[in-house]
Amino acid sequence: MKRLSLIIGAYFVIQVVSCKPECKDCTYYELNDNDSIVFQDPLDGQYCGDEIKVIEKKEYHPISGSAYVKCE
Repeated sequence: MKRLSLIIGAYFVIQVVSCKPECKDCTYYELNDNDSIVFQDPLDGQYCGDEIKVIEKKEYHPISGSAYVKCE
């Protein structure tokens, strides 16, 4: 019985550890009208889980051209 409890406990620990959201470094890119990168800036810190989706889908409006954030 004690051995079964240890196995079940170890299983739950592994499940909790493996469920950590993946974290990534993100970079902001600005493009000119020809879609060439004219400016890039790494964002401070790492973004994890749903934060990555939010920051990559956010609309950016530079003075000219377009911009986006990519997390890797």
